[in-house]
Amino acid sequence: MMAERCHDPELMDDFGISGPEIELALREIGVVNRYLGGVATSLAGLAPRLRGRAGPLRLLDVGTGGGDLPVAIARCGRRLGVPLEIVAVDRGADACRRARAATRDYPEIKVVRADVFALPFPPRSFHLAHCAMFLHHFTQEESARILAGLGGLVREGIVVNDLHRHPVAYHAIRLLTRLFSQSRLVRNDAPLSVRRAFRAADLDDLRARCGFPRFRYRWRWAFRYLCEIDVVAEWRAG
Repeated sequence: MMAERCHDPELMDDFGISGPEIELALREIGVVNRYLGGVATSLAGLAPRLRGRAGPLRLLDVGTGGGDLPVAIARCGRRLGVPLEIVAVDRGADACRRARAATRDYPEIKVVRADVFALPFPPRSFHLAHCAMFLHHFTQEESARILAGLGGLVREGIVVNDLHRHPVAYHAIRLLTRLFSQSRLVRNDAPLSVRRAFRAADLDDLRARCGFPRFRYRWRWAFRYLCEIDVVAEWRAG
């Protein structure tokens, strides 16, 4: 079951599902991010890039969901004294509504509804791009297209936070969501997300498809990968 990436569709990929079901699922996903390493992994990749900066930084967050991660990033920027402008993008109308509500006390965050394959931003208009628990929704080919597209929008780099496909992760999240989740979407999609997630060989393949000169990754608790891509001058020129 874990040998190759699964591509069965998740319920939350169906934009026909809306309203309270999506609200509940996004709220529970925020809890998972807070307690099972989602926030910590993203900040492990982003905080070193924020620390010590003299000027403002513009960051693009794609697949923002309910907006909990842009809020965590904004809080990190405030702690470090770095002025941020965060553009949080999601394709789903319900996700954007929840993200706008979650970020209303953070004027540095702007929520934009858009498709990741048709982002309405000019080249090099951001310093960094970030996506968390997002790429596993796509095939290897699609993921490479997404990263290449983000590479054209940034001046410095891309930080990716996603799941590690592993039997322990699958059975653990399946048990946890059966015990504690009230959302049928989360109970279905959380273990399925692990089956759709990555192993080191998948990330090596993705690195080869993208062609970025500097693409490194490391394992993070709990069963996550942090990928850091530097968009260096020679790649930009190419």
